[in-house]
Amino acid sequence: MTAQQQYQQALELEKKRYRRLFAINLVVALSILFALLLSFTNKKQPVADLIRTRGLIIVDAAGRERILMGAPLPASTNRLRDDTAAVRTKWAGRFPNPDQYMQWYQHYYNSAEGIVLLDENGVDRIVLASKVTDPNIGQRIGTAAGLIINDENGFERSGYNVINVGGKNRVVLGLDGQNGSEAVALSVLENGHSGLSVYGQNKPRKNIFIGEAPAGYYTDSAFNGMLIRDKQREYYKIHY
Repeated sequence: MTAQQQYQQALELEKKRYRRLFAINLVVALSILFALLLSFTNKKQPVADLIRTRGLIIVDAAGRERILMGAPLPASTNRLRDDTAAVRTKWAGRFPNPDQYMQWYQHYYNSAEGIVLLDENGVDRIVLASKVTDPNIGQRIGTAAGLIINDENGFERSGYNVINVGGKNRVVLGLDGQNGSEAVALSVLENGHSGLSVYGQNKPRKNIFIGEAPAGYYTDSAFNGMLIRDKQREYYKIHY
């Protein structure tokens, strides 16, 4: 088997794994939403009866807020993202300049228009919304609708979103590494870029891309094929 065939085989396996992960995430999110909707239905009354409210908070057996629903979310007493003192303790110290991080944090979009599932420590674990939260490491480049999955520390690890960037939409399914940087992305951008990108987690970060990209994005001319590169040079290229 040639090197080209090995790379193509590896990329096909990554794409299949990616599709499975997306399907699982979508089923989990829809199941949660369906269960919540069913919980509001009174079987003795017609289905047409409605509960109309601006927000909903569901607590666990210990009284901790675990599910927030609203547009925007209702105010929470134990959500980490709403407590700047807790944010400084849990997140700011991870960055070289905690005070600078807290200044940036003031401008993050920490609410959502949809549903947020919290863990027992008040950390956002799953966000399903027409306007999702910003990551806790920076602002999004545009307003995003979709599904976000965070780790136990509140750092974004996966997401499937439609993002409005300058009036045009891009669609991205992403997996993030331990350091918060993007590791794998399946994307369709507003400039004609579409494909699968796999990023190395060490420096210099090597990038494996398979797909189509406009001139100036990866190469001087329009590209359609497979490319392995970092910021300094190209290592391997198949162009059709």
